[in-house]
Amino acid sequence: MSATFNVTKFADYFTVSDVQRKVHMPVPVIDLDKSKSKNRIINYYLDQLGVLGPLPDIESKDPRIKPESYSVAVKLIQEFDQLERQTRAKKGAVLVFLPGIREIEELFNMLTERERASELKWWIRPLHSSITVEEQECVFKPPPKDCRKIILSTNIAESSITVPDIVYVIDFCLTKHLVCDPKTNFTSLQLSWASKTNCIQRAGRSGRVAEGRVYRLVPEIFYENVLIEDCLPEIQRAPLEQVVLQTKILDMGPPKNILGLALDPPNLDNIEQTILVLKEAGGLLLDREDAPDPEDGHITFLGRVMARLPLDIRISRMIVLGYIFSCLEECIIMGAAMSLKNMFSCPFLQRMNAYISKLTWADGSCSDMFCFLNAYKVYEEARRTGRFKRSVNLGERNWANCFFIQLNTMKDLKSLVDELKTRLKNLGIEEILGHDRVHWAEEELPLVLKVVIAGAYYPNYFVRGASGGQIDEQEAVKQVMGRDPYSTVYLSNFPMNQPGELYAQSIKRVLNVCAPKMQVFFDGSSKVYVQFPRVIKEDSDDRNMFAAIPGKVSLSVYKAVKLRQMNTRLAIHLLTPSEAERRAKMMGLVDKRERMLSLVATAKTPRSLTKGGADPPSKEELIKRALKPMLPGIGDSFIAITISNPIDPGHFWAQYSDDRGSLQRIMHCLNAQNVRSLVPLSGRPRVGQLLAAPYTDSDHTILYYRARVDSITLTPSGNSVEVFFIDYGNTEHVKESALRDFDQSLFDDGEFGIMGIPAQAMECVLCEIRPSLMANPRGHWTQRAINEFEKMVSNKSFYGKVYSVVHSVVSMQLITMAASTKNTVNINDWLVLKNHAERAEESYLSKVNHDLRQQHMGLDDEQSRAMHDQQQLSESSLEFNPALSDPDPPNREECPITVNLRGPHSPLEMRIYGQTLVGEERDLFIDPNSVNSVLLDTDPQDPHERLLVAATVEENSSSTGLILRNTTLMPNIHGFPALMALLFAPRAEIRVNDTGTKYIGALCGLGYDIDTDMPLFPEHDMEVRFDVEINIQDLQEINMLRFWMSNATSLDEGETALIGNSINIVKCQHKIRDFLLISVPVKEAKCRLCQVVVSSAQSLRLHLISAQHRDREDTLKKDQGQTPVLPEELEQRNLLYPNPVVEEPPAYNGVHQETQRVEEYQLCPQGPIEPSHVTGVSEPRVHPVRHQSVTLFILALNQVVEVGPRREHGEFPEHFAPRAYRRAHHTHVIVLLEAGEEPLLDQELGPTRESGGSVLETVIQQKRIYRDAVGFVQSYRQEL
Repeated sequence: MSATFNVTKFADYFTVSDVQRKVHMPVPVIDLDKSKSKNRIINYYLDQLGVLGPLPDIESKDPRIKPESYSVAVKLIQEFDQLERQTRAKKGAVLVFLPGIREIEELFNMLTERERASELKWWIRPLHSSITVEEQECVFKPPPKDCRKIILSTNIAESSITVPDIVYVIDFCLTKHLVCDPKTNFTSLQLSWASKTNCIQRAGRSGRVAEGRVYRLVPEIFYENVLIEDCLPEIQRAPLEQVVLQTKILDMGPPKNILGLALDPPNLDNIEQTILVLKEAGGLLLDREDAPDPEDGHITFLGRVMARLPLDIRISRMIVLGYIFSCLEECIIMGAAMSLKNMFSCPFLQRMNAYISKLTWADGSCSDMFCFLNAYKVYEEARRTGRFKRSVNLGERNWANCFFIQLNTMKDLKSLVDELKTRLKNLGIEEILGHDRVHWAEEELPLVLKVVIAGAYYPNYFVRGASGGQIDEQEAVKQVMGRDPYSTVYLSNFPMNQPGELYAQSIKRVLNVCAPKMQVFFDGSSKVYVQFPRVIKEDSDDRNMFAAIPGKVSLSVYKAVKLRQMNTRLAIHLLTPSEAERRAKMMGLVDKRERMLSLVATAKTPRSLTKGGADPPSKEELIKRALKPMLPGIGDSFIAITISNPIDPGHFWAQYSDDRGSLQRIMHCLNAQNVRSLVPLSGRPRVGQLLAAPYTDSDHTILYYRARVDSITLTPSGNSVEVFFIDYGNTEHVKESALRDFDQSLFDDGEFGIMGIPAQAMECVLCEIRPSLMANPRGHWTQRAINEFEKMVSNKSFYGKVYSVVHSVVSMQLITMAASTKNTVNINDWLVLKNHAERAEESYLSKVNHDLRQQHMGLDDEQSRAMHDQQQLSESSLEFNPALSDPDPPNREECPITVNLRGPHSPLEMRIYGQTLVGEERDLFIDPNSVNSVLLDTDPQDPHERLLVAATVEENSSSTGLILRNTTLMPNIHGFPALMALLFAPRAEIRVNDTGTKYIGALCGLGYDIDTDMPLFPEHDMEVRFDVEINIQDLQEINMLRFWMSNATSLDEGETALIGNSINIVKCQHKIRDFLLISVPVKEAKCRLCQVVVSSAQSLRLHLISAQHRDREDTLKKDQGQTPVLPEELEQRNLLYPNPVVEEPPAYNGVHQETQRVEEYQLCPQGPIEPSHVTGVSEPRVHPVRHQSVTLFILALNQVVEVGPRREHGEFPEHFAPRAYRRAHHTHVIVLLEAGEEPLLDQELGPTRESGGSVLETVIQQKRIYRDAVGFVQSYRQEL
């Protein structure tokens, strides 16, 4: 390892001053004349390589590699063979310096194509920090015989490693530097021209074993006059958070004074920006001596932790929040993993497999941090139990290679975790032990960890909401021609003059990495549609994890979109149009319209068959009919069913209860002893073929059932066949030798025999519900829910209230009779009441089918049958059918035309937008190695915002977009983005509508300067829109939670660690746990009298005093003498006032107010939580120190607010201040006096409402505020 630096600069900095002689004595410099190489190194420049072809124009303001530069490099490497033939030298290795991984990929592809097209023998090895250690070690190995080693490297080979056999160096004279933007504090790897020092260092890589040649691909005059001598010092371009914190630990004055003494002092703007970032993260107090100081601030306890840990400041913040939220161990592991080199390997040629492996490690969490946590836990468990030593084929190294783990990084992670625990213990932060510790259940912990992640990485929030990024589900269905958008992708650029069906197999081959089975469709345009089978659950591995994410989108769709992101070339070789048309006609291929007409002739169901005069259907038609279940007709509202195969509470297979005779007949014919109904197979089974397969019942009886072949696995001991039992809905694996075919008698007996009977099992889902995200943030049903559902449906008959039938799946409400009360039980509602499920909208196609059913309720039998036949035809033409086969494609030699398809694209691809000012107008790119690199909308019918949190946000090299790394997609809990912003923002101002009756959003950030009314950190201010109802109770709970978070790390004056504070932290942890588990807002309530559905308890209260409700109430009392009945579930939760019909609407912020303050919190020991002062408001008298925090905090909770600006317009986007905080002139204030005194109204209140109104109305509103404040203070003091 070597380095080059400016010796004179060091000597001048350490100059010794002689005060008496008044002279400066420079330190001596010892020059060691040590030549690095005994061989000569010759430098060449771009203007000397004109014989190789056109040369690129190099521009000083445009640092990039142009296509001509790549071509020059490829031709230059080719010429090395001719050069060595003349000198009879041994083939020397080539080292090419490139600025990044994208440039490495580009040159790698060009070299590979040139090698294939010629007789050259090249051994091309990439060298980049993101590839595996094994791939990096290949550069030190000798190449295969007669091959030239070519290393494509970034500046990692400049000084970090030495490859001894390098003879040739090709230098593009480019590099990437980590630069911190002083305005936004975003870091980025900026592409720039390398310094001369860098170029000299790179040239020194050659000439170790022979005469070296260095080719700089810039003109010599450009090198001499444009390239700078030395690169900019890191302290002047990199983030300074750790440096500033270390200066605060020294306590020797403001950071700018200390850093001004550095060899290369940083920019003052960078220091001020760093101070703001530290205040936002909680490392420094927001104010000092009641006045904001942009150049300094008191260090907090959290700041001391940040300074003591060798981590990024936000990782340290996550660890402290993990301590507060009782998940310290998990946060230490995730934080340590993010501070090291990526533990997951991504081999250069196995990026798809690496992506699938990481999805497996994510285990449905949609979080890169959960990947680190799961991988570490599995590794530690295997190491602790000795599994690696016991296994013959799965030692540590093989296990790591199999699951794309960097073993060295994993071992380093173990060491770092242990070191962090030791350092934290010295600060008083360690896992609480004993019976008093807070323990999270397995299904609770993921949500808690995501809350901690949201808090640690505020304000790196990115959302998809109704205002941007929302997927139009109707448009998504149109884009895939009515097919299921959750399992269909499309490609473009297919020639319209070619018969697409001829090349369906070729398209399947280029997409075979996405799924083993798929169907390809064409519509005569340039689009190609590819539909994958819907997979309930991927095959799990020995870690009981599976590669999937929450939602209904097929994993194959994720793989297909990832294929496009990897820039995979999808080349299809085509015949000439005339030859293709001739061959298509010869093969009998028809276009889509003719295929649909042929489908009409064969898709008729038994209900539409006539019994007289009709020719009996053929064997093939009967098999097609048997494979299709009898779906509810367009006029069938209720069906009697029995559940044959429950998969989970929202998904099951069912049989008609009133058609048990058909099932008994099938069983009798297939298993009768005196009837030879089954025969051995005459050949190999085919995918999609209908056969008879054995199944062992619970009483160990082996019987045969009708089954469809889904897949065939070749094994040495005998082929294993996956079959689907069409009459029961379950899937099993059986041996090929156990399969049987049907005798001809089953097709001839009676009315077409049993083979004319449709499949008896139909696939069903419960409508308008989904798994509760509060119970499981992954969006999967909990094991408890599955067990209770199976117990509920066991051996019972049900009625299904049909909502829709889409893609042969029946969506319904499941209804049964309670055994004890004989009352009907709606299973959908029962799952919601038990908190296993939550309400959800149906998909667009489901709602369309539901509306169609509602419109045809009054049809007669003949019309209903016609509509039913049309529905069956539509279903059969759009659903996935594994039995369909495609013709063999033409040979490669016959195809003179090559077309590159574009895509694949999914109509569900989601766009996200930044919430901060600096991020809202930027293009966003998710790190390609992230589990969220493919971001699809799993709930396009749901307009509520989805939150994505990024641990690291960087600018791209052009500063036009942002790159998000280590991302976490939060669960689709309505209102979650707004709650996280209110919970973790340093300060927030709540916005209300024009009438002052509803909170509509918040402005979150550091706040404003009380002297200038200007924002302190405008770049990180964020406008948060409320897409759910948030009321005063919600804000009170948020403030309470903020208080306990701050109290957990509070210290007395002079203390620097939490040692001896275990009693307080245990209390705070329990309080936080109670708030998280109990403070769950009601998603939906219903007034039984008016049949009005509302979204919260407060909305129900407002409805109960509305004219609509009172009119219905008066009418009911007059006609029937009844009183309205409240929902039982709301009574159980005690969420309504004692008298539900209240006399007045609940309090909102007073007549004049437009904002409700969410008070500042600091994870620090520096005294009370102080609200910013409001001009003209008398100061409250409070108790000393300990009670000061509590009293001031209660003061902030109860309408002591800063009033936001009054705007002229009532629309929501214009209600926000234009990125500025302003104080209003009139404010309602409650003043809490000493203990024992009653709270009083401030006598210096402002005038009446600006919009008019009497003084009496204002006094009534003030009394309402007073009443709420007194009640809350009393309950809070009792709790303390």
